[in-house]
Amino acid sequence: MTNARDKEIGMAADEPVSLQPKRGMQFTHSSFRRLLPDGTQPFAVMKVTAVRRGEVFYTYADDPTNKGSFRMPIGNWIKRYGRAER
Repeated sequence: MTNARDKEIGMAADEPVSLQPKRGMQFTHSSFRRLLPDGTQPFAVMKVTAVRRGEVFYTYADDPTNKGSFRMPIGNWIKRYGRAER
């Protein structure tokens, strides 16, 4: 059965339950790369700074300001990062 919240974020009744973004949650971005002092460029580790009005705000995990530098629709975030890591 699909409820109103599932419809709002674009989930169908037969889709598996996904992780919802929460403030402070860390994830590895699928396309951002971060240049490290040793010259490597791994995918950037990000943290969720806020979830409101259907959007997820996030920034680099080591950013001391904790202000959301980037944002994406919550449905897109769940599709890309809402699976539990194994």
